Amino acid sequence: MNTKILIEMLEKRSGHAITSAADCEWLALDFTTRCGKVISVNTLKRLLGFLAYDGKSFRQSTLDTIAAYLGFRDWNEAESAAKDKVSAFGHNPAILDADKLTKGDLVTVTYAPDRQIVFEYRNDDRFVVAKSQNSKLHIGDVVAIRQFVLGYPLLVTETLREGRSLGAYTAAKIGGLTTIDCQHKEEL
Repeated sequence: MNTKILIEMLEKRSGHAITSAADCEWLALDFTTRCGKVISVNTLKRLLGFLAYDGKSFRQSTLDTIAAYLGFRDWNEAESAAKDKVSAFGHNPAILDADKLTKGDLVTVTYAPDRQIVFEYRNDDRFVVAKSQNSKLHIGDVVAIRQFVLGYPLLVTETLREGRSLGAYTAAKIGGLTTIDCQHKEEL
């Protein structure tokens, strides 16, 4: 199961945000309180990506405990529910397509550890970097981006700096984009 989806499901069930390793301590206590089963803090940290993981499979009993906490019969049922959550037709608010924008729209993205870029849409998947905080992109760079996808890296197919091509660029390789905000020109 996708870690991001699992975290969302755990946050919904617990009513608390899970954004750091410290949150796993509270979550482990909540497991014991709500379903009477103990789960190790370090196991939660590994499962949620806050602690290095050697790639071995988690015990079925551990996965079933998580599923019980989430209100499912077993891990297979929880995985099925997660797949249903990520497979659907229609609008996906986690994806912003460039072809849906109009000239002058601003797209702000953030990603770890403390990076923020504001793009101004021009046309034909082209943007100008209007603001760049702790990023390798510079204000004034012209970039080609087809879409912005929450939780995934930012794929720039071409970067022009002062008229010179720098080629493709990938940002947010680890962890993906954490926020995507679009301000349409008429809202500015």
